[in-house]
Amino acid sequence: MEKLRNRKNNEMTFMKYLIDGIPPEIARKAQVELGESEEVRAESLKNLRSLIKNEPDLHSCMEDTFLLRFLRSKKYRVEKAFKTLKNFYTYKATYSGILTDFRPSEVLHILKTNYFTALEYRDSGYAGIGVIRMGEIDLSKITTDEMMACILVMAEIGINMESIQVAGYAVILDFEGVTIQTVKQFASPTFLYRVIQCIQDVIPCRIKGYHIVNQPYFFNIILAIARTFLSAKLSSRLHLHGSNLKSLYKYVPQEILPEELGGKQGPISKFLEVYSKKFLSMEDHFTKMIKFGYQGKTLEELQKDNPHAVLT
Repeated sequence: MEKLRNRKNNEMTFMKYLIDGIPPEIARKAQVELGESEEVRAESLKNLRSLIKNEPDLHSCMEDTFLLRFLRSKKYRVEKAFKTLKNFYTYKATYSGILTDFRPSEVLHILKTNYFTALEYRDSGYAGIGVIRMGEIDLSKITTDEMMACILVMAEIGINMESIQVAGYAVILDFEGVTIQTVKQFASPTFLYRVIQCIQDVIPCRIKGYHIVNQPYFFNIILAIARTFLSAKLSSRLHLHGSNLKSLYKYVPQEILPEELGGKQGPISKFLEVYSKKFLSMEDHFTKMIKFGYQGKTLEELQKDNPHAVLT
């Protein structure tokens, strides 16, 4: 795995999460892992646009950066990218105003609860890292749907960055302090299916891993239900660490983690102010993106055409 080092003292350094464009290190990653080149991009974009234009009632964003998120997530397999794009817009229509079609300003208050955040630095493979502190979520103040809506806004901000489209994302779920009452709410089969289908079939992102830490014994309730929906690929990227944070550090360097996870980056709230500014700066982007989608089809027709995108 390629690593960044400080030229003066040869110590490990890490790439910032919030960056524009594609640095040379990630461009090389795109070539090696995705087979990306100018010719592949151009031909794939042309073919994907052709499929979209022939899809009845689909009014999709056609910008390169938007379409590339689907192509990169499927390693330029155009038909699979197109299927995910259709799922994306079906899910968007089905859960509009429930999980989808929110602007950052509408969920900022949820972000500021500091239950979930992106980390300031990427891991050694340049993947972004998100942290969700399940035990800190107060479900008397926010619902699971509101939590999911905020996370989807964060996901859109992430995959709008080309560097994340290439390098991917990993998520740490910290169950420290979680109660069985909270677990019961998250263990709803409908809620779990919506989340898992979103990850597997809707969000165009290269998932590098899901890391579960500090899970209590009754976490098995969620796990047993979740495994009925998980694909073999996603299941292989689910890592249970318990209270053994040294096990987590094998995947996510201790140097980039917050002190709540034994890391060296100070409190988890450290990056919140910087990230909140980025969050709100995307307001116009979301206003534009909300306007795209299927037009003229009923939800029943969409769900029949794209059954893997939803569970109502």
